[in-house]
Amino acid sequence: MDELRDTADKLMYARRTLIDLTASYNTMLVTVPSAWVGSVFGFTQEKGLSMPDDDSHSKVTTEDLKDPKVSL
Repeated sequence: MDELRDTADKLMYARRTLIDLTASYNTMLVTVPSAWVGSVFGFTQEKGLSMPDDDSHSKVTTEDLKDPKVSL
């Protein structure tokens, strides 16, 4: 259980880091003078972390329940 909690904490930290870095990057693209440098080199805004709109990520098939395998 400790390893599972540790893995969940690392995942949450990585997601938060991604969200923060994307927000910081997008803010830099609209502030002067970094906006000028960004436009010269063709930098564009990034989308950040997003989840699928449909429910396909939360569905489990009967095949998955028969023989669960984790691939790393």
